[in-house]
Amino acid sequence: NTLGLIQTSLQDYVAAEDSFIRAVTLRHDYAEACFNAARLFFIQSKWPQALAAAERLLALRTEHGTGFLLRAAALAELGRFTDLDAIGAALDAVVADNPFSWYLRGKIS
Repeated sequence: NTLGLIQTSLQDYVAAEDSFIRAVTLRHDYAEACFNAARLFFIQSKWPQALAAAERLLALRTEHGTGFLLRAAALAELGRFTDLDAIGAALDAVVADNPFSWYLRGKIS
């Protein structure tokens, strides 16, 4: 994971991706490596991979805020707006008057 962070900072994305995947393969519950992989895929606009990594992260840490945002961004880029509405509805249920959920549900732009 640390090697992948260094490789990302050097913009060696191919090597960084390999490092993050290896870290998650060696330790399946390694949430930080899932986060870093999702972020790397986001940087590269690899939306299906970003979504998969963010969902794996959220399966490990259900309240990871940035993971939640990465998942929402990937869903939006993939055109899965119905899923975004469901995320907004879930946020509304947890936090009343949440501007982020309003944005996801199209109430504000």
